[in-house]
Amino acid sequence: MRLVWTDEALGQLRVIRDFAPVQAERIVSAVEWLAHGPFPSMCPPLRDHSTEHVFVIVNTHHSVVYEIDGDEFLVLTVRDDRQRRTPRP
Repeated sequence: MRLVWTDEALGQLRVIRDFAPVQAERIVSAVEWLAHGPFPSMCPPLRDHSTEHVFVIVNTHHSVVYEIDGDEFLVLTVRDDRQRRTPRP
């Protein structure tokens, strides 16, 4: 399977690498392992998405959203889940 990163995903990965290089390496390793392994669609599908071919890798603090299109493993975005949490009162 061919691994392709969107410009958006690469930009987000660079930001993560700047403040957490080990975490960025873990994200890349997880994506490469999944893209080149026998079960690229083993992660849960992304909720509220129009296609069933969009999945999410949930890491400790990050989520990687990717799509499988034929023989292409397309990384759409890398999200910092800590930024999405609402602060406690």
